[in-house]
Amino acid sequence: MSVDDVGTLNRLEVRRFTATTIEAYGGDVNRRDADSWHVTLPEPLRNLAESRDVAVVFDPKDQQPGRDELLVQPGSLAFNQLLELVKEDISIGKLYLTAADMQVTLPDVLDVSETTVTIEEFDPEQTADAVAFHFLIEMESVSSFHRERFETVTLDLANGSPQPALTDRLLAHASSLSRSHEPADIDPAAETIEQRYATAIEEIERRIEADAAELLNEATEAAATRAEEISELYDQRRDELGEELHGAALRQRRKSFDKRERDEIEDMVDRHDVTVNISLVGMTLLSHDVGTLRLSIGDGERSGTASARYAPATGETIEFGCATCETSFDRTTRPQVCTCGSVVCAGCLNVCTECGETGCPNCETPVAACELCGRVECHRCGSVCDECGRAVCTSHTETCAKTEQATCLACGEACASCGTFHGDSHLHRCRVDGDLHCDAHSDTCDECTDTICETHLRSCTACDVELCPDDRVTCETCGDTRCHDDAVACDGCGGHHCAEAVEQCEICMNHFGSAHLSTCATCDRSVCATDSTTCGTCGDTICTDHAVDCAGCSEALCDTHSNECEICADSFGTQHLAACGTCGQEICETDRGECRICDEIVCTTDSAVCMKCDGLVCPTHTDRCDLCDDPFCTDHLEACATCGDDICEPDRIHCAVCDAVTCEAHAETCDTCEKALCPEHSETCATCGDVLCPADRSRCSDHDAALCDTHAETCAQCEEVYCADLVTDCAYCDGVVCQHHEGTCSHSGETVCAEHNRTCAVCDDAFCPAHSVTTDDTDEVRCVDHAAECADCGTLFTPEHLEACDRCGDHVCQEDRVTCATCDDVLCQTDQATCTVDGKLHCTSHIVPCDACGEGVCEDHR
Repeated sequence: MSVDDVGTLNRLEVRRFTATTIEAYGGDVNRRDADSWHVTLPEPLRNLAESRDVAVVFDPKDQQPGRDELLVQPGSLAFNQLLELVKEDISIGKLYLTAADMQVTLPDVLDVSETTVTIEEFDPEQTADAVAFHFLIEMESVSSFHRERFETVTLDLANGSPQPALTDRLLAHASSLSRSHEPADIDPAAETIEQRYATAIEEIERRIEADAAELLNEATEAAATRAEEISELYDQRRDELGEELHGAALRQRRKSFDKRERDEIEDMVDRHDVTVNISLVGMTLLSHDVGTLRLSIGDGERSGTASARYAPATGETIEFGCATCETSFDRTTRPQVCTCGSVVCAGCLNVCTECGETGCPNCETPVAACELCGRVECHRCGSVCDECGRAVCTSHTETCAKTEQATCLACGEACASCGTFHGDSHLHRCRVDGDLHCDAHSDTCDECTDTICETHLRSCTACDVELCPDDRVTCETCGDTRCHDDAVACDGCGGHHCAEAVEQCEICMNHFGSAHLSTCATCDRSVCATDSTTCGTCGDTICTDHAVDCAGCSEALCDTHSNECEICADSFGTQHLAACGTCGQEICETDRGECRICDEIVCTTDSAVCMKCDGLVCPTHTDRCDLCDDPFCTDHLEACATCGDDICEPDRIHCAVCDAVTCEAHAETCDTCEKALCPEHSETCATCGDVLCPADRSRCSDHDAALCDTHAETCAQCEEVYCADLVTDCAYCDGVVCQHHEGTCSHSGETVCAEHNRTCAVCDDAFCPAHSVTTDDTDEVRCVDHAAECADCGTLFTPEHLEACDRCGDHVCQEDRVTCATCDDVLCQTDQATCTVDGKLHCTSHIVPCDACGEGVCEDHR
């Protein structure tokens, strides 16, 4: 194992590891000589030396010839055996760290404070538990030196938070603690240890992440370099093969080299992998004191004492703050010493602005800031408010005119009536204006007992009681102030009047001031405004018993200026009545109207309402529809173009072709498009009798008869329209053909269209496609009687193009016929054979089997 790498174990870690392991397994270590320890080896390490009592050195230069000694450094036999021992049996230590074991340090904030500090004592009050895991980290790669190091991770046992300060102090005191320590009484649950161990592993992985990445990069680069070298070597070998081998042998050897190259590179990459081993070599369960650290602090002029919550094992100050407000001290909030000996923050240490006296809230006579402006004054320079008891400066203090005591401006103000300053306890808020008034300028309402200032109190002119605005009224007639018992509310205006000046209405019997009553011009009674009105025509006052409401404008009228409508009998003012132009009756606006055509006034009895426009029409301009008998004005009736009857809009029909008006009796409907038609523009189908409009009608080209789409046929040849009995279906297509363009097959007698009617080039007769063909040699149309089929290829030809086989008589085309090489006979494919020797074609009678091989040969080659 090499130890030249910078990441190897340092000397201090090796010494700690050596001493801890030897003592943990029952050995003894004497460290009197720092360079050469006297050690008694434990039984598990007995095989390292001839005697159990040996010298242990950590540097080869400290070795002495002839002395029984062990060299302990990374890579040495002794060091490796120590590692194997702890890996086999993980040691678990229990350690109680007392304040005596650790160096007590001052809180960090005192490092920047301009005070002198002395530690008086530390009083332990409770313990905190932690667990320290000790790991050996081994990182190995062929491209780099072997790296090893020890790492310790300490975690709070309760919450798992890292305790790096506890780790540092534990390792710093490891030497002394290994010689003398007190065991801790800790027995955590296995589940807790497992959880903390998982957290410790995560922390170790984080710590070695950079080193592992560095090793991996080095290994990757080394592997890449070596892979290039291997590839270059095999390229050279493949080039050399070209001089020795050729063809298939060369290709086979190159394939072999390719496989060997891949295998060698893969093996080399595997050997360059980085291996990281994390071994737990020990675990220490720790308990340490947490308590109060008592300090003596001075600033050169004053001195005091303070207490801090402190943990000696971690050197952590848990709590250290102001003695009065408990604000934590830090580098910006530094401790200050008060005259009374309290250590406080700057916010709690006050200096009197007037005389310079200092004080804090713990002092008997504190120097306090003014509650209103913050100005600091001592008890001699400032004042204490008689109302609230708070400190106030001289600038914010007044003397109460009632008690002649100091009062702050927040607890008093000037009386709104007289302007003199009074404390709040001697001021009363008026319910009316909301202002504060002193005792001399405020009183109580005799009715509601609320506090009211003297400005808002009045006396009743009848009974002299003092009243606030809510409990008094003012007479609308004379203006006197009255209480509610000596005034009456007017039912007319809602105001109050003196009780002795009120009268009653002779209809409703309610009370009113005399100014709110009138006399009826008809019956002379005194009536209120509610029970009286004014005639809209003459303006006289009349009571509601004698008033008539006009049904037209709702104005009140006296008997003299009202009349009744002769239809509805309602009362109206004469200006709302008019005479009917037909019967002459006097009628109201509701029961009359104006004819929409001649504007003449007509009553509802003699008028009619047009069913189309809802307009009122006089008898002269009213007519009725000859179909529905409903009334219409003459503007909304129209005569039928056929019979002349007057027809309303809902009952008349418009021809879809000419838009002429037609009555229902003379209108027709197209059975195809369902549009309305007049008699002039409707026809019936000659076949089925359906009514047709010009757009949906066709005419037979021979008969000129009207036809519907169902019974009209179009010739596929001339595209003319014909009746169904004048066309015939083509036997070979979906089309129909008229009698002028139809043809008949001479063989089958079937009817065909011109497109499917073919003429034989020989006999000139017409034939259908089934009984006609096109010859392959002349491309002519021929009937089946004037064409022939080749027996070999099946193609149709003219008979002149075929020859008969001299053996079987079948006809074959010129392309398929052959001639026998022996007898020159014409042969079809069935009656020909090939000579095995010369490959020529012969008739089968001139080919015989060879006696030796059995193959066929001609007579010339047997």
